[in-house]
Amino acid sequence: MAQIIHFKPKREVDAIENVNAFIAMAKNELTVFGANLDWGDVKWPISKTIELRSRKSGNQYWYRFGDDSRDDNPVKMEKPFVDFAKAYLRYSYGMKHVKDLASQMGALKALGQALVNVHSVPCVTNIDINVLNEAQRLAVDYYCHNNAASVCAKLEVLSKFLNDNSLLKIPPMRWVRSVRQNSPGREPGKAYLEHRSDKLPTDRSLYALGEIYNDPKDQICKVISSIGVILLSNPCRISEVLSMRTDCVVYNHEGIEGAIGLRWFPAKGGTPLTKPVPRGWKELTLEALGKILNVTEKAREIALWYEDNPGEMYLPQEYSYLRSEEYIDHVALKGLLNCGRAHIYHKIFKGFGIEPIYKNKNSYRVRFKDIEKYVLSLLPDNFPYFHKESGLKYSDCLLVFPLHWFKDYTKAYENVMIQPVSMSTVCRLFGSASYANTIFARHGLTEEDGSPIKISTHNFRHYQDTVSEYGGIAQQTRAYFAGRKDIRHNQAYSHADKVVLAEKALTINDQSDASPSNTNFTNEIYNQPALLAEYLERQLNEMVNVIDVGFCTLGDGQICPKIGDHFLCSNSLFVKGDSRFSQSLLPLINKMEKEIADCQEAHPIVGIDPSLIHHKQVLSVLKGLNAINENPDIPDNSFVKLIPGKDFSQIIVAHYERGQEYLEEGQDSSFPLLKVGELCLSV
Repeated sequence: MAQIIHFKPKREVDAIENVNAFIAMAKNELTVFGANLDWGDVKWPISKTIELRSRKSGNQYWYRFGDDSRDDNPVKMEKPFVDFAKAYLRYSYGMKHVKDLASQMGALKALGQALVNVHSVPCVTNIDINVLNEAQRLAVDYYCHNNAASVCAKLEVLSKFLNDNSLLKIPPMRWVRSVRQNSPGREPGKAYLEHRSDKLPTDRSLYALGEIYNDPKDQICKVISSIGVILLSNPCRISEVLSMRTDCVVYNHEGIEGAIGLRWFPAKGGTPLTKPVPRGWKELTLEALGKILNVTEKAREIALWYEDNPGEMYLPQEYSYLRSEEYIDHVALKGLLNCGRAHIYHKIFKGFGIEPIYKNKNSYRVRFKDIEKYVLSLLPDNFPYFHKESGLKYSDCLLVFPLHWFKDYTKAYENVMIQPVSMSTVCRLFGSASYANTIFARHGLTEEDGSPIKISTHNFRHYQDTVSEYGGIAQQTRAYFAGRKDIRHNQAYSHADKVVLAEKALTINDQSDASPSNTNFTNEIYNQPALLAEYLERQLNEMVNVIDVGFCTLGDGQICPKIGDHFLCSNSLFVKGDSRFSQSLLPLINKMEKEIADCQEAHPIVGIDPSLIHHKQVLSVLKGLNAINENPDIPDNSFVKLIPGKDFSQIIVAHYERGQEYLEEGQDSSFPLLKVGELCLSV
């Protein structure tokens, strides 16, 4: 286990000495990321010593801000700041001050670049308010808003660490970031709304994916397009797909004949669960899984061998005789490892320190045990576990492949070694990165304007969530099947047009699949508000409380933004047929008209008294509710809710002329309209 050592600065020495002491301590005394970590290397393979949440690459590269390992000529971070950055990353991870390594690296790189921009010399002791502000600006310009906010949060923690440990030349300061995370559930801003369609796959890309799936040019296209089908069939993350088991399919799910579900292990803290596959996707999903299982069968056979025979190299049937041989000649070695002469010389003999025995210049033999030891060194990190947290082994993993299977220029070791598929590999083949040889390019498919087709694997998740919202699926249900802990995060993934949703909500007697339209009740339920509240709670998957005339769906533990002002709250729900509803409306209208008259008498100048404006709003809603109550075309099994508007909710929704037919003539357009029939109780 890595040791934990607290850094204790000396107040009596200057900042440079403290920085040097901190770097020396982190370099020489800490063992986080491995006791044998090559401090000076530009690449730190940290996944060999820590468990990462996803199948992303476990390497951290010490390149300057904006450069990464995929660039043609990435530039290293400049000294002396890079040594402090390495020390801080190692120390902060060991102290459990940071779990989000990506944001931490972003903060360190932005800070290093800011030092160069402001002071020309990247010395950590020169950090001041101007440098931190410049680092924040760089983060905002480079990252999306919420990622930039995460980076800036790390900058704030880092600035406090520098102050508290006397690592700055300037007097103590307190820097606070000005960039904050968008709160979950906040209505997206204008910039987001303008570009929200970018998060959805284009129609052309979906058709192209279907074309590739049905007629793939090679095995790689077959696998990647099949992954696309799985991503479309369920609101899942790519990291969850890459961690699927071979027995992921559950037949007759939840006792429903013919239904199937897929077992998932959510990547972001959700409860492990089985998600139902929509019936329309059933056959296609099973076919896609069958294609992947067929392609990856050989790799699982190799993995099982290594799990059952630790310390021994897997040998294909035609090379099984080598296990009893002391030496292997050059012909058999090339065939077994599928390697050329140059590769064997540089990677195996020279790189691994194996000495061949030459007969002549072109003929040699080598000890079998030496080759076996080298091949075993190629086993994936954490073998035999593919995903240690869930206990998934490589032999049970759906997506495991022969080594170098995804490379076009070499297939070395594919006969004897396996590998997982990384997220970056799948993303590149879908076109989310600047990679030319995508599955679409291999088939000569482009967007309608001739540009390359690019799909992010997360686009599929946004697509699924949008389809779910259009289908009227409850928020709790969407969050559950998407593997989210907080239902408020749904909003960031849905791109359903609020106008379309409200139009649908205004449809009278809407009998969508999400509505409990087949439940039978007697009229007595309307005289029992508590019983009706229990039923609504089950159907809405929300806590429902009885209020004076209707029901509140805000839920327990939430702060009411209206403080009991139920008629102007979009969380209030009224059921036509509820005796309290029909009996209370006219008396309330008469009472409100009297209060308005009293206010107008006390304040003849209209609009000065805030209570007068409020009473007019309430009266408008009450008259609208009464119009619905008296309309014989609207059945008693309908419910009524306010459409959230800017005056009554954080969610901004356009107002609709269609709703005017249910309201009194002359209603002010700034007042909320009413929607009817999203939930219907059959009586």
